[in-house]
This record gives sequence, structure tokens and C-alpha cells, in this order.
Amino acid sequence: MNDLERAKLISENKDLSKEQRSIGVMGALMGVSNDSIIKGMVTVADADLSKEARAKAKKPRRPRGMDKNQSVLYDMLTENTGVAMMDSGGDNGRHWQRNIGKDFRDEAEFTYYVTKDFAENPYVNITKSLFHHLDNNCTYNNEETKKFKKWCKRNNAETYHYGSAEQYLEEVYGAEGNVNYYTGLTYDNGDSILSQGFQYTTYGGMIFLQVHGGSDLRGGYTDIKVFDCEEMVEYTSDCGLSCGCGHLYSDDGGYHWYDSFEVDANDNYDNGIPKCWVIDEESSLDYEKYLKCKECGEVVEATH
Repeated sequence: MNDLERAKLISENKDLSKEQRSIGVMGALMGVSNDSIIKGMVTVADADLSKEARAKAKKPRRPRGMDKNQSVLYDMLTENTGVAMMDSGGDNGRHWQRNIGKDFRDEAEFTYYVTKDFAENPYVNITKSLFHHLDNNCTYNNEETKKFKKWCKRNNAETYHYGSAEQYLEEVYGAEGNVNYYTGLTYDNGDSILSQGFQYTTYGGMIFLQVHGGSDLRGGYTDIKVFDCEEMVEYTSDCGLSCGCGHLYSDDGGYHWYDSFEVDANDNYDNGIPKCWVIDEESSLDYEKYLKCKECGEVVEATH
């Protein structure tokens, strides 16, 4: 198929928007590859979907009484990070959409559930609130954030790309990658139990932070905000479970547990969970089961 035939085929495709057809026809006539044309039309479609989602979304109204740190985190958790064709979020399923209107302060820091076959598969699915994780471990640095934004404006750099933070640190502070600063992504930590992921660059007690608000890991990150923190990033998989008999601790997201329990270790499952913990049918839901201790009678709680 020659370029004119490709252009004609694209122009006659009524399933594409006017903008997509325009981009596709222009690319075909210029001899651009099919893959590049498709990518260009997908980019246009993503922009259209983002515009539609932005128009439908409620305007985030921050809950009253939040301090500065909590206010900044709320804004990041509800920041419109767009929509992509390959997202699995549906019309309103992305984190930034679901978070609008929530008062994260009222939510438990840790939640958990087990499956109906817990006795055969004694694994606890435990989640830690990203809001609480960040609020408890870092403090918004307004001056550094403004300084970074001014630098981005002067250098025509994107405020939502981690590369801008790296370049900023190199030019302003003379930092070197993997020596003075480090860039990472919490999704790279397979044991992370956070309710949402975030991307970060750490340097000298500061973290240049981006919350992942979309459904596709390749995009959907907020603008960078700078916080002060100390060794917060590494601990995204620490959690605990407790009843009246004692406390369990895990540093790998609940795959293995270590205890200060009053029950003989021989009565534990292989991963360290005590066998006296059974499903509590009274407090459980159809799709989420919770645990109760047969020894002390208390419902098992998720903790630090």
C-alpha cells in the first residue's frame, strides 16, 4: 500500500476523530511509518479522553481542617493526571478520580483481608494508605518546591518529569546520579503494600515526589513537589498484625511474619501466622474476610 492509499484509508475511517484522521493523513503523506502514525493518533485520543475526563470530574474540594502538609498531599492525590487509551480505569476508575471528595484522615492507616480458604492458604492481603505513609514520614518544603518550579520555567523543563529533578540537582547542587541522588519507583519494590505508587528522587534529606494517579504505570504522574524526609522511601512493605495474645511484624508485605506471641511457634503456619487465627464470620463481608483469635477472642487488627 502506497502513501496515498494509506492516507485515503485513514481519512475514510469514521471511527477516528477529526484530529486523529488529520494527524494520520499527514503522517501517511509524509511517508511516516505505520507504527509512528498509530502512536500519533493514540496520543491525540489520549488528549481527547483526558479533556473529557477533566470536564466530567468533580472539582476537588479539600476537606476542612487539614494542615499544610495534608493539604498538599490531598491536592496531589486528586490532581488530574490524565487518561490513556490503554488504561484499565474505565470512566472513573483512576486513583485521582476515585480520591476526589475523600477525607483521607478518616481512613485507617492499615487495612487487610484474607481469602475464604485461609486455612489452606494462610496469606494476609494488607494495604497501607499512601496518604498516611507520606503524612507521617515527610514534610512539605514550600521554598524548595518554588525554587524548583522557577528553575523549570527558566529552563523550559517539565515539572512532571523526574528527569527535571535530576537535572535540577545536578545544575543547582552539583549532585551526581546514584552518588548524591537516587531516583526510584515504589512499584519496583515487589513487597510494597501502599494503596498507590509514587515516583521519587532523593537528595540530602529531600524527596522530589510524584504520586501515580493513573492506571497505567508508564504515565499518570503528578507534578513534582519537594518534601523533607528521612529514610521514608525504603519502608513501603513494613506492617503488623495484633490481637490480645501478641503482635506480628513483617518487613516484606506479609509474606513472612515474626512474632512476640504467647503461642508456641509450633502452632504457627510456615509463614509465621498463628493457627489460632481463624476467619471471623461475624465481622467479615462476602468478598473480604477478617481474622479472630481463638485464644483471646479479639479481632485481629492491622497495625505498624
